[in-house]
Amino acid sequence: MNNLLKLMAFVCMIFTVSTASAQRSATVTPDGLIILDATLQDVASEYVANISRFNFGSYQEANSYFTKYIEKSAGRGITFLFDIPNQKLIIYIDVANQQMVPKSHAKAVSVNDINYYLRAVYEGRI
Repeated sequence: MNNLLKLMAFVCMIFTVSTASAQRSATVTPDGLIILDATLQDVASEYVANISRFNFGSYQEANSYFTKYIEKSAGRGITFLFDIPNQKLIIYIDVANQQMVPKSHAKAVSVNDINYYLRAVYEGRI
């Protein structure tokens, strides 16, 4: 299990280096609410947040802290990975499928829709 976590962290770092230009920012509030940058309403495939305020010493600590997001988003087109050496949370979103929130036939899912979903998870409504 420990080797699997190390492998996931390594893969995360490689993706971070290879896709740095496609990243948009996200914020994690001091109490753990994740907010994606909504400056542009189209959903990006990757968001990065600084988590240094939490001072996580291991992948397991970060994973445990954000477990409610990870568990509620499983299979819904969103993945949370951690770059512990750089104290970053990387959020990948399946922009092609967008299964995370109900899709309206009239419009694509927006960043505000995803932020609403993340707040609902944070507040325990989902």
